[in-house]
Amino acid sequence: MKNLLYTFIALVILTVSAKADGFRSKLHIRTFNDRSIIVEIDRINYNNPSREIFISDLAPGDHKIKIWAIGGTGYQNVHAPRPGTFRLVYNGFINIPARSKVKAVLTHQNTLKITDIDPLQVNYHQECNNTIVPNVYGCYGNYNGNYNGNYYTSNCSNNNYQQNQFEELKDLVARESFDDTRLAICKDYIRTHQINSNQTKQLIGLMTFESNRVELAKFSYRYVSDPDYFYTVYQAFTFDSSINELIYWINHQS
Repeated sequence: MKNLLYTFIALVILTVSAKADGFRSKLHIRTFNDRSIIVEIDRINYNNPSREIFISDLAPGDHKIKIWAIGGTGYQNVHAPRPGTFRLVYNGFINIPARSKVKAVLTHQNTLKITDIDPLQVNYHQECNNTIVPNVYGCYGNYNGNYNGNYYTSNCSNNNYQQNQFEELKDLVARESFDDTRLAICKDYIRTHQINSNQTKQLIGLMTFESNRVELAKFSYRYVSDPDYFYTVYQAFTFDSSINELIYWINHQS
């Protein structure tokens, strides 16, 4: 009986781990002035000095991170993974969303600032007239195919048609001289076409005025097919005040 219980627990752990693997993310760290750095994350050392550090296969959640830089100021060179001219310049945490590519920069003030978060495309199998699209991110348009709990099966031509429509929309909006007209065109498209968070971010980036960016984000929130990824649109804003306004607005929607 005890062995059976241990076997059951082991199977549960393996199942959870397997599911978690599908949500792993990537991290790209660079410095504002291209100085070489070395990194330690969750006590794993990346000791090859480079201006850019690429870390893959990160589980979602908070991660303990330390960064040493050549000629850095701030922390002294204590407990560094390797001796020399490197100084410990950052010692803190970074939050990694699930299934995302996160870009961060070490600023001149030795703070670690996230500059970009993009959802990772999930691998899909595509044949001549049949596409299997994961029900997580990046679905363009409405899919009238079969749904098996994890995937929609749809026609390839429909997928390409929806993507072409969106590209044509961006070209049309970019050619408009007046920002209010750009906003009106985007709203009209969103009312009649399924749109995801990444596409919303692209449209917001076409707006000139910050007020119109905020307005378009609020309008789009009710229509996006993947609201769990809506945080990615924050990258399209210039001012933190706009992000805070949008977050406050979203949190007060019923």
